[in-house]
Amino acid sequence: MALFLPMPSPAAAGSSAIAGAMCKFYMGATGVEVRTVAESGTTINDVDSDGTSEAAIPATHYFEVIKATSTNYLLRSWTSAGAAATVTPD
Repeated sequence: MALFLPMPSPAAAGSSAIAGAMCKFYMGATGVEVRTVAESGTTINDVDSDGTSEAAIPATHYFEVIKATSTNYLLRSWTSAGAAATVTPD
């Protein structure tokens, strides 16, 4: 499964996400790969993540994605026990 960014804007459907927009998720029995749209120039944690690189979120982890700037998302993750987990797109 893959989750593609950008996230929809809370202000208007079909527009790009605004800085500060946040989504939180919990992954059950299956993990997910988080990536940006190909050739978008958008990064996740300052890494171009357009399909050649993606951030893999393991099963049973919580994670949040925050639109930090017009071209970068911050991605953070935690285990189901609440311990911080490092997520680096590769």
